[in-house]
Amino acid sequence: MKSPLLLDFYWTYSIDRWEEKKLELQNLIDNTTLLEKDTSISLLSTDREISRNYTSKVIQIISSELQAFAESIDAKELEIVDCWTVQYKKGDYQSVHTHGGSSYTGCIYIDFDKNEHEGTKLVTNGIDSETNGTAIVSPDIKEGDIMIIPSNILHFVTPNRSDKLRTILAFDINKQL
Repeated sequence: MKSPLLLDFYWTYSIDRWEEKKLELQNLIDNTTLLEKDTSISLLSTDREISRNYTSKVIQIISSELQAFAESIDAKELEIVDCWTVQYKKGDYQSVHTHGGSSYTGCIYIDFDKNEHEGTKLVTNGIDSETNGTAIVSPDIKEGDIMIIPSNILHFVTPNRSDKLRTILAFDINKQL
């Protein structure tokens, strides 16, 4: 579903056969090492800075959703240029950032309890008329969803307040014309 974000858009897709594909994604994650990252802008566990070899398998798992996205942006082909896992334990977070080196950024919500976790927050160019502050969009996300945004959109993840692990698989995409 394509939804407006002022002048920009974000896209959400529910992954077909989620329970089956979740197991495949979890198997990929279980076979990689996640390192704790504690900086002034993040506290999380990720495999982004180490070698991983599951990108082609992830593309296979979400191929129909990637095809739907390609059609919605009139792309002949998409190139996944990077793919990594992030896990957020209680208190873990990610501050405001972009993925400026690609066209789009995607996120698969693998372990995500709507009742206990918050989705990725998107910073808009607009002003909230009630608070007069920067408008923040919180897309309605559930486990098994993919959210894709232009990679220049500022976004962040609030601290995980739950004892339940929040796991995502993120990827950067370039549009091939």
